[in-house]
Amino acid sequence: MDLLLLAYLLLGAFSALTATNPWLATRALAVSASGVAIFWRRGQCGKLGSRGRCSEHWRSRW
Repeated sequence: MDLLLLAYLLLGAFSALTATNPWLATRALAVSASGVAIFWRRGQCGKLGSRGRCSEHWRSRW
């Protein structure tokens, strides 16, 4: 699943480079990247166990 998401982001980045409207392409790429980042973060929180402890874990790292 991670490789598919990474391939999707790479394809989106290539598409953004060749787009006729770079503003919209960059915006779409940013929305996609944000969604993938949230998906990956929630997956890592699921591995930690408790959802309440996950937020404490990430706050201490930043």
